[in-house]
Amino acid sequence: MSYALVFAPDAKSQWLELDVRLQELVLDEADDMASHPPTMSKVYTRDVVLDEAGVRQYVFLRLAVERRTSTVTVIGVKHLSRRL
Repeated sequence: MSYALVFAPDAKSQWLELDVRLQELVLDEADDMASHPPTMSKVYTRDVVLDEAGVRQYVFLRLAVERRTSTVTVIGVKHLSRRL
């Protein structure tokens, strides 16, 4: 059973600050969590990594899973990058 995917206001503004390619990867990762939710209600951290033009981009997502309401809420998006 799929859960609804929502963004907390702060997480949405953090997500919108990302490059469009990274935004799409974040949505894919969050959608995967909503499509295949874990069995426990709690906060999870997922990461997305993109290597491009000699730079490794890391995006860390914090997602709150709530079984009672069948929702996955993105509660935080952090971005780091470093040269390869």
